[in-house]
Amino acid sequence: MDRVNLRKNISWNVAEVVVTSLGLFLLYKIIIASVGVSGVGIWSLVMAATSIARVADVGAAAGLGRYIALADREGPQARTAIDYIETAWLLNFLLYLTLGLLLYWPAYMGLGLLPDPAVIREARQLLPFAIGSFVLMNLTAVVNSALLGLGKSYQKSALSMLAAIGQIGVAVFAIRSFGLRGVALAQMAQNLFICIVGWLLTTRAASGRVDLRLPWRLRMQPLRELLGFGLRLQAVNLATFLHEPAVKLAFSVVGGVHALGLFEMASRVVLQARQLLVTPSQNLTPLFARAVAENDPALRDLYQRAVTLIMLVAVTGFGILALGAPLLSKLWLGRVDGIFSLTLAVLCFAWLFNVVSVPAYLLGVGSGVVRWNLLGSAVTTVFGPVFGIFLGIMFGPLGVTTGAAIGIASGALLISVQNCRAQRLRVLPEFPVMTRELLASISQIRRVG
Repeated sequence: MDRVNLRKNISWNVAEVVVTSLGLFLLYKIIIASVGVSGVGIWSLVMAATSIARVADVGAAAGLGRYIALADREGPQARTAIDYIETAWLLNFLLYLTLGLLLYWPAYMGLGLLPDPAVIREARQLLPFAIGSFVLMNLTAVVNSALLGLGKSYQKSALSMLAAIGQIGVAVFAIRSFGLRGVALAQMAQNLFICIVGWLLTTRAASGRVDLRLPWRLRMQPLRELLGFGLRLQAVNLATFLHEPAVKLAFSVVGGVHALGLFEMASRVVLQARQLLVTPSQNLTPLFARAVAENDPALRDLYQRAVTLIMLVAVTGFGILALGAPLLSKLWLGRVDGIFSLTLAVLCFAWLFNVVSVPAYLLGVGSGVVRWNLLGSAVTTVFGPVFGIFLGIMFGPLGVTTGAAIGIASGALLISVQNCRAQRLRVLPEFPVMTRELLASISQIRRVG
């Protein structure tokens, strides 16, 4: 990918995060006005229950971009790329449709363990919609990975922005008529739009023409390759993924759905900010891979520059977000909610550690040594809910948040320390490097201005 396309993709990626963040703010404003904060908590709990099916994920979408990129270097790759895309799409469709059907009754019975009969009734009514949304969400992951692998990241971002705007439009009318089920319908409409239009874009990018047929061919060779690589990545993704439903279940036990609703809102804001901060980092993996494979001494400087820049941006971004928590609470809830503001500030502090560890995480992926990524993710997943329940019993909802934060920060520190030690690198940059990169960034901003 040439430098111009790289800049174009990064610019659109950043724009995507900004637009979807604004869309998320408006969507929650609409939901709160219609069904209240407790409604947000109920929807969050149902989605967490259905998302447990990700335990059986085989990582098809995770490895798709890599194989498409490799096919691009192997010759006439139009059919080869389409074969990978179709295989991944069909695999995820069949897998998640089956998992959704199998999960329905266990999830239905599990929701019956909630203490409030009214919440049980509402959650069970939402369950079929949540499963449908969950299936579509995992199909959009295939489309997004395909566009990334084809070098069309900017198209993926444009598509996501249009879908986010459409989701808000559907939500305005659907929530008014269907309540919480309208939230599910809006999310399903968003993901369905990405699936359909994204398929058309991927076929055009891969073969030079728009293919109007539905994907139907499951190729064995691409299937074996996607499964072989995807399952290795999925071990790490699974450990990371289980953290969120585990923490939410801890909240439902200790803090209640109102506190869970506040946590969900604060968590979405922080994760959107994280996405904005780490988006440019997706380009580091191939650079690290080449440097490690060639034993290039430039790896040290590359890593230090990367961690310096992301640390400076993360401290600034999360600092502003934490200080602005009362204002966001006022805009969202119509009042300054102390629990929401403190929850947001604690999560900002925890995810700061996570963002600073991203270069080290990608260093592990690029070098092919992912055991520390897996162990760090496991620490986050286990420690977060355990400390959350323990501190929640003692201190209430803020205790659950603090426990989750301890898990996030501990896992990130482990990944940073051990991946850097494996490559004989400093975890944090030296002060002269930090100063030099800061001055270089300021100079570049002035030139752009």
